[in-house]
Amino acid sequence: MATPEVTPDQLQSLAELFARYNAQDAFGVHLVHGHFQIDEDTIMLGVDLGTDSLGYWTQPTKSADIDKDNVHGHIYVLSSKNHFVAYEYRGGPATDSCKHVHPSFFQQLAQYLHSNNLAGVLGLQVLDNQAASPGEMLEFILGEQGTAMLRAQDVNHGGIYRNTGWSFRQDEEGIISVSGGESHALTVKGTHQVFTSGKPLPTIEAVQNVLRKEGIIRG
Repeated sequence: MATPEVTPDQLQSLAELFARYNAQDAFGVHLVHGHFQIDEDTIMLGVDLGTDSLGYWTQPTKSADIDKDNVHGHIYVLSSKNHFVAYEYRGGPATDSCKHVHPSFFQQLAQYLHSNNLAGVLGLQVLDNQAASPGEMLEFILGEQGTAMLRAQDVNHGGIYRNTGWSFRQDEEGIISVSGGESHALTVKGTHQVFTSGKPLPTIEAVQNVLRKEGIIRG
């Protein structure tokens, strides 16, 4: 099934909504998608890849293995009960800016997504410090080992084929703009996945080594 298109007009309307509630520094929107099925007792958890904030490795993780006091929801999808429910997580606490957004924002956002048939298409994304900083991020699929979201300036790739995340900015003159900050990228071999199978990657260092071996991470 083809991924529904999000139009420039819809993104601009969302940008104006985010700016109206001063939510643009805390949240963005993300294309709701998945790459594989995970077990019911498992979540997708992203951890920092280190190495000067290179990016994040998001992998299926057993709920029982998670320090629930040291994770936060990263991407939320609107449920049938009209609540935003996390379907992807990140390690560490959420940024403080999330705490200062008025609850009416979430109600208005839910209403907009429903009225424009975007409730199952776009999710609400928490902008971590890295994601909020300038610079494009590229996502590479690691087969059953999850995904790697990496800074575009640090990687080699074979082209971008789909935007998956957008953030919004308001300048000093009040002009609101849309930034397509996250995208899916092909590998340098032109494939959609870095690899499709293999032994589980036990550590962050193992992920870094694989990405270097495949010519994705520079250096």
